[in-house]
Amino acid sequence: MAIHYRCPKEELRKQMSDKRNLLSEKEKAVLDSNIFEKLIDSKEYTDANNILVYCSMGNEADTHNIICSALSDNKNVFCPVITDTKGRAMEFVRIEALSDLIPGKFGINEPQINNDSVLYKGHEGKTLIILPGLLFDRKGNRIGYGGGFYDRYIMRFKNEISDDTMKPIAIGYNFQLVSDDLTEYMGSFDFKTSMIITDKEKISI
Repeated sequence: MAIHYRCPKEELRKQMSDKRNLLSEKEKAVLDSNIFEKLIDSKEYTDANNILVYCSMGNEADTHNIICSALSDNKNVFCPVITDTKGRAMEFVRIEALSDLIPGKFGINEPQINNDSVLYKGHEGKTLIILPGLLFDRKGNRIGYGGGFYDRYIMRFKNEISDDTMKPIAIGYNFQLVSDDLTEYMGSFDFKTSMIITDKEKISI
């Protein structure tokens, strides 16, 4: 997909969201399976002790199989909870099973936070954070949904990213990977990903 650089960011989001929504259930299942296989076969996944992963909904690249696989592989699995909508803040809470997830803000499945919850605070070992998005480029730039929740969250762990103990990886369908450079659209809060995994390829940044 090529981009006209005068195209507003919101229009880019809409165009890609509309395109993704055209996927049939059968087409989506095939693409999701390819992404899943590429992710779990990656060294980044194998080496990770902690998996921070979004809960997919609608026509997002599916993460339910990723969550189940990580739990089965005895990794520490954390899913996001929005804690402050206005402040665009969230936490990642450890889960033990898919059944720990219930519909939350925006209709997205999320864990509950209570006195027994384990929040990710920079656990021991290596961490992989799996990010959603609408558009990606080969430089690691990512355009999400405009809330800035993930970018603000990742900023808290910039030292871990710098020393390579935390790796941000974006997953999405290959048609979401654009040929143009998205740098022009990036703001001061936007973090680059270390890798992008699509149904067709795995791109290390």
